[in-house]
Amino acid sequence: MIAKATDSPASPRTPIGPHGLGLLIARCRKRIWNAAHQELLNHGDTGWSWQVLSHLELSGALTQNEVATSTGQHPASISRLLVDLERQGLVRRRRDASDQRRIQVVLTRQGRERLDGIRPRMNEVIDQQFAAFSGAELEELRRLLGKLVGHQELPAASALLPAPTRRRKA
Repeated sequence: MIAKATDSPASPRTPIGPHGLGLLIARCRKRIWNAAHQELLNHGDTGWSWQVLSHLELSGALTQNEVATSTGQHPASISRLLVDLERQGLVRRRRDASDQRRIQVVLTRQGRERLDGIRPRMNEVIDQQFAAFSGAELEELRRLLGKLVGHQELPAASALLPAPTRRRKA
């Protein structure tokens, strides 16, 4: 028996299911990450440093292990990146006062200034990736993804990137 075209995994009529949704989310993440990373490289920065600096800005002081876990990076990779960021004066590492075995990482004033300088470019790049969505669609996507990761409510605009100006669809 020959399968109908609508039975194909690529068919828009085929239910996506959890596995298919996971693949779509991964592809979206890769697309956004690649665009952002390329823009950062064009200006002498990296996506990895942006990710760590942004995370520290939102979270405050974190241990090196918490930075690795929360950014999904291997602790050894984070350690090397933090050495580089510290050399640039963007972060400072210090012993945790409550547990001397742990190293805390904090964003410096210079790190905040770097983020402030990069943020407009990143806003443009990310805005381009979501240009096909209306404002209402973006809010619904934000709500649904927040639900997926366990947040009851997410802010209407990202804490890192101001809500972009949207073109009205005709």
